[in-house]
Amino acid sequence: MPFKKYLLWLAIAIIFILTLFFLWPAGNKQPKPLSVLTIEPTEKHTATVIFLHGSCDNASNWQVNLRQIAINHPQVKFIIPQAPTISVSMNYGLPMPAWYNIKGNIKDIENLKQDKEGLLKSVRQIEKIIQGEINNGIKPEKIIVAGHSQGASVALTLGLISNHPLAKIMCLSGFLPCREEIFEWAKEENKTIPFLFYHKKSDNMVPFLVGEKSAELLRDKGYQTEFKKVEENYLRGHFYDYLEAEEIFKRQLKNS
Repeated sequence: MPFKKYLLWLAIAIIFILTLFFLWPAGNKQPKPLSVLTIEPTEKHTATVIFLHGSCDNASNWQVNLRQIAINHPQVKFIIPQAPTISVSMNYGLPMPAWYNIKGNIKDIENLKQDKEGLLKSVRQIEKIIQGEINNGIKPEKIIVAGHSQGASVALTLGLISNHPLAKIMCLSGFLPCREEIFEWAKEENKTIPFLFYHKKSDNMVPFLVGEKSAELLRDKGYQTEFKKVEENYLRGHFYDYLEAEEIFKRQLKNS
């Protein structure tokens, strides 16, 4: 019994040290800009896709798929930001890449506790990337913000509250966050932005019905919303293989 207690306290100590290591504040400095991976266009730059990965994932994983997709869209720049490493309650408080903290089970969307401040902080950081593209001569109407899973929830929030008339928002196996208050932040003029939902029937992390309900909530509020079931290839469940992602982007980048 004493040995088991020793192991328990050792585990608690390790979690505490890891949390301090990743989260100790650096004075009153502004948060660092997000690090990004960029796939530059090989022809004249006419459009930009900003893609947000999910929690416990990283930008380099999606860079593999998006690099292949970029071959067929040489005029498009792909920007893939890396989420910061934070303590996530859903992951027993352990640090991992995430856009904001979540408490509870994503399958129980009605009782999910989400970090509003962290969510809005991530949205502001993506807005800075959008502004950088506008400063470089790309019109907001030529900027797509897409995301997978938790990254999709950030993309949806951005589309609702953005100051820019973006081309479209793409939500891959995602969900509408902070649903009890998010429409209080939303802007009426963003009802012109298309919100495009894609979801796999076999998703075992963010259930199909959660994505479908998220799309319904936007549609009921008057937003341009489309929900599509993804035709699955070899990779079943929550994640996407190249062919599934390519089929989605081929349609949405047709006129970019």
